[in-house]
Amino acid sequence: MKIGMIGSGTVGRGLGAWFAKTGFPVLFTSRNPTHATEAAQTAGYGAKSVTTTALVQESDILLLTLPFGEIGAALEPAREHLPGKTVVDATNPITPDHRALAIGHTLSGAEEIARQFPAADIVKAFNAVFAEVYAAQKAQIDGRSVTIFFAGDHPRAKTSVREIITKLGFDAVDAGPLANSRYLEPLSLLNIHLGRAQGFGTQIGFSLLRTPRVFPSKRSRAASPQEMATNDFRNTPEANACAPPCPRSNGSQEESALHRPRTDPSSGAQTH
Repeated sequence: MKIGMIGSGTVGRGLGAWFAKTGFPVLFTSRNPTHATEAAQTAGYGAKSVTTTALVQESDILLLTLPFGEIGAALEPAREHLPGKTVVDATNPITPDHRALAIGHTLSGAEEIARQFPAADIVKAFNAVFAEVYAAQKAQIDGRSVTIFFAGDHPRAKTSVREIITKLGFDAVDAGPLANSRYLEPLSLLNIHLGRAQGFGTQIGFSLLRTPRVFPSKRSRAASPQEMATNDFRNTPEANACAPPCPRSNGSQEESALHRPRTDPSSGAQTH
């Protein structure tokens, strides 16, 4: 599975080098060809720099790691090659001061990309982790795996994205349809605020702590549609054994936590 990095800044370089080291063929492109060449040379392991059109044609998965506002101009020349391509949006539509979303809450940057390029299979992922984590190639912090949430509407594309997330050693969590990028993009602002304003530094990450899911036993009878529609069903053994998503009358047992080293790094570290 060949991975194409559209954008050769700190996030693109960090992730691209890590993918290359993990064994994926990697291509880099940039509006400045010199940056793409330098990124490929730094990554090693056979990574190459090519034009954007060549990268889109040759890659199985495309990662958008350039500023959100530059995506349209970058993809437009290769539009005819986008149908059926898995495109991972690792960007965030944030304001220049990194304090707010330019698009958000009722729409997301990922959805806007999907609107502009409807033939591509857009998946949101890799957007709420500092570039320094990718550069350090650390999928775990203090012994816990950092969670990469991903969201999209195309099952095949999401399966491929889950694969590349787990290959790096991260905990991959399906966050639902692409519209849920409206939740994931604000998470990047929290990450930036904690790292920069609160002084936790850039070697931090979120992790979803959860109990194992309970799947139905072979001996459990299937509930009828009528039972599923009644409140009585929630109190039966079959309800407790239903496959996810399974409603819980006592609330979710899942919680999230911010992972950071026991000794907080300096707040002067750069962000992504």
